[in-house]
Amino acid sequence: MKTSKVVNDSLNPVWNQTFDFVVEDGLHDMLILEVWDHDTFGKV
Repeated sequence: MKTSKVVNDSLNPVWNQTFDFVVEDGLHDMLILEVWDHDTFGKV
């Protein structure tokens, strides 16, 4: 599992990060991406 850095205080975040993964079976391996909002509710 890989995790990116948190980009604070931005409505249009840019990460500019790369991750390397080993692919052993190119026909059957899958890459699943999950994108989470670190601060879901924002500030009041």
